[in-house]
Amino acid sequence: MKVRFISLASGSSGNCYYIGTEKYGILIDAGIAVRTIKKGLKEAGINMEMIRAVFVTHDHADHIKAVGGLGEKLNIPIYTTARIHEGINKSYCMTEKLHSSVRYLEKQQPMQLEDFRIESFEVPHDGTDNVGYCIEIDGKVFSFLTDLGEITPTAAHYICKANYLILEANYDDEMLRMGTYPQYLKERITGRTGHMSNIDTAEFLAENFTEHLQYIWLCHLSKDNNHPELAYKTVEWKLREKGIKAGLLKIRVYRPFPGEEVAKALANCKAVAVLDKADSLNAIGGALFEDVTSSMYVADKHVPLVNYVYGIGGRDTTTKEINSVYTDLIEIAKNGKVENPYRYLGLRKEEN
Repeated sequence: MKVRFISLASGSSGNCYYIGTEKYGILIDAGIAVRTIKKGLKEAGINMEMIRAVFVTHDHADHIKAVGGLGEKLNIPIYTTARIHEGINKSYCMTEKLHSSVRYLEKQQPMQLEDFRIESFEVPHDGTDNVGYCIEIDGKVFSFLTDLGEITPTAAHYICKANYLILEANYDDEMLRMGTYPQYLKERITGRTGHMSNIDTAEFLAENFTEHLQYIWLCHLSKDNNHPELAYKTVEWKLREKGIKAGLLKIRVYRPFPGEEVAKALANCKAVAVLDKADSLNAIGGALFEDVTSSMYVADKHVPLVNYVYGIGGRDTTTKEINSVYTDLIEIAKNGKVENPYRYLGLRKEEN
């Protein structure tokens, strides 16, 4: 069974995630406009009719903005705890209150929704009530912890169960300290019911990394007090300190090509994506992909490789497109084969 995970939005301006099969799926939070959710899903080939439910983590506006429209106008069930439901209907952002779409959950009481086994659990944050979700499907375990001030024993339990982990890395300590936020807001963010910093998340992962954890998505990054590469590098640094291989391989010197070093670095990977900024005339991938493929062949290293050409015609490359690369790599790592090794990012389907 093919399982897809898509981040439709993540951050203080809105959060919404999709997880599903080729036939149906669910949303975790709906903190962006309904039309934006529809557009994002449509671009991924997903119809709204495929959405079976929305599961809400807490009642802050950036997580619930669209639940009224989804629940009451589109008749999609909205699941969360009784206290969160109470907070949702009291929220200033809820122009459409929930009535017929309300469904209740009890923490740490698993429920079955078709092939999904879904369990909510307590996390420390400053909503009316706050939960994370552990979702099992087809033997895969996804754990969602999008807003939390610290990792409690309960949160740690569900993090350590995960094969696929979606975990907050909200702010960089120095950027927050030196930034323009008022002091009371800085104290709220850094408090035990606030948000996780890059270093907090990195240190926990480094100390509690499990062999069955395959992929990590850092989520809910602050646009004012963080940067994606900074969050990434902080976690990568801590993991590498513990001898855990994680990260990007960047080619600093292209000629002579460091083929031996590249092959050694990639030898134990389950799947590798090579990103080229330009296509080549040979119809068998970009220049970097050719060199990486040749290096792996010469070193007799057999790792599934896939090539993505991005930025064609000066197009911007979005985080959503980079997320799609990782989604593809999950499937390649699982199956051990690449059906189409030459791919493009940012093109319309008719342009491919």
